[in-house]
Amino acid sequence: MHCLILLLNLGNYGWRWVDFLVDSMGCTALHIASEHRSTDVALLLINRRADLNLTDNWGKTPLHFAVRLGSEYTIRELIYAGASLNIGDYKGRKPIHCAIEENRQTTAIKLLRKGADPNVVDENGQKLVYHLISRLIKTGADLDMADKHVGIIVGRIITTTIT
Repeated sequence: MHCLILLLNLGNYGWRWVDFLVDSMGCTALHIASEHRSTDVALLLINRRADLNLTDNWGKTPLHFAVRLGSEYTIRELIYAGASLNIGDYKGRKPIHCAIEENRQTTAIKLLRKGADPNVVDENGQKLVYHLISRLIKTGADLDMADKHVGIIVGRIITTTIT
């Protein structure tokens, strides 16, 4: 990371290349900083106008990485700087899906309040509510407490999970 900071401090020439330097996985410096919870480096890159929405080889943005790892400060800075909340990876999973999969309720609520689409679907055509209820079931939610509308969704999830 020290080399990256030196590159960024070169002025008008060095920092312009930061979006073009990618590793074998297609990750930019901002992806890597987000993945390693290097919030100081991520903020430096954001301030130097690194592209917030570039995707790696699997379609993940730096926000996907920050959400998956629960780096709240990096998430906040990416959102504030204008990162898209609705870019999907190769399976159609948006950062909101990552928040639900990783059981990060506060992050999921923050993403929704900041404009994440609550009606997104993944590659299988499954809506966000499907993933949310699946997560609840996996963590031991009492299905007997569900009302008739939730029961329809839960029944579909159970059928899909069993088959």
